[in-house]
Amino acid sequence: MAENLAGENVAIALLGITFPTGAILYVLITIFGPVSGAHFNPAVTIARTMSGTFSGIAPGNGPRFIAAQFVGAALAVLTAAKVFNPTAK
Repeated sequence: MAENLAGENVAIALLGITFPTGAILYVLITIFGPVSGAHFNPAVTIARTMSGTFSGIAPGNGPRFIAAQFVGAALAVLTAAKVFNPTAK
């Protein structure tokens, strides 16, 4: 889709994908940071849980956060697939 919008110029398409992705990630981290530490990456959550620096969240909640991150990632993939290919089942 980005290549079509950019006249099939790959460099412009990549910029068109990168900047909005970075901007929305910044917004999400800013919004959810105070609530959950804004951990969107299970590797970060595992590392923070193991080192005991899990943003003030009880260490026992690490597995719950990791499960939620994987569920969220799966839902995001399904949503993106439906948005960008509405004929897919």
